[in-house]
Amino acid sequence: MPRSAGIDPAAIPTSGIDGVTDAMLAVKAGEHNISILQDAKAQAEGALDIVQGLILPSVEAGTPNRTEPTRQMTKTRVAIGSDEAGFDLKEALKTHLTAAGVEVLDYGCDSPDPVDYPDIALELAHDIAAHKMERGILICGTGIGMAITANKVPGVRAAQAHDAFSAQRARKSNDAQIVTLGARVIAPELAKTIVDTWLASEFEGGNSTRKVDKIVAFDAQRGRTADDTDPDPETR
Repeated sequence: MPRSAGIDPAAIPTSGIDGVTDAMLAVKAGEHNISILQDAKAQAEGALDIVQGLILPSVEAGTPNRTEPTRQMTKTRVAIGSDEAGFDLKEALKTHLTAAGVEVLDYGCDSPDPVDYPDIALELAHDIAAHKMERGILICGTGIGMAITANKVPGVRAAQAHDAFSAQRARKSNDAQIVTLGARVIAPELAKTIVDTWLASEFEGGNSTRKVDKIVAFDAQRGRTADDTDPDPETR
C-alpha cells in the first residue's frame, strides 16, 4: 500500500479512537449503555471519513501538494474576522485560503491593537443572517466569546470547533454557517485542517433537519429577523 507522505499529524482525528476506547472501558466495567456505543460508532465513522479525505488525495496523486487543502472545499467566498488575540491566526488562514482559490473578505481587525470582539462578530454574523455571505470564520483567544456573540444574531448558527470531527459535524448535523476558533488553544496547522474540513462539509439533512428547523422556528416565534439586529452599537 502506498505510504501517504506529508500529512500533518495534527490533522489526524483522535475523537474516533477516544470514543471506541470509552465504549470498551464502559463495557469492561459492566456498563452496557447503548448511547455510549452509538456515540462511539458515530465518532469512529466521522474520524474514518476525515482520514479518508486526508489520505486518498495523497495516494491518488502520488505525492501531496502542500499548497492545496487536504479536502476539496465547496465554498469559494468566505468571511473572516478576529480580535487582536486571533489576528495572527486570521492572517495565516487568509493566506492559506487564498492560495486554495478561496475569496476571503476580511471584517477586521486590521492590526494586533486591542479591539472588542463583539464588534467584529456582530458585523460578520449580521451579514451571514442577511445572506450577504454564506460562511464565516471568527477567531478570538478561545473562540468562545465569538461564538456567544454571533449566536445572538437571529438566523445564525455559530459553532466553536477545535478538532476536525466537530467541524465536520457542525456543518453536517447543525448546518452552522460560522465556525469559531481559539488562537490560544490550537496551532495554525490544525486550524487550517479544521477550516478545510468545515468548508468541505455540507448539511446532510435527514433527522437533523427537524432539529435545525426547531432552532429556526424559535427565532421566528420571537418575531425576530436579521433586520432586527443592528451590528453598529452607535445606532442603538
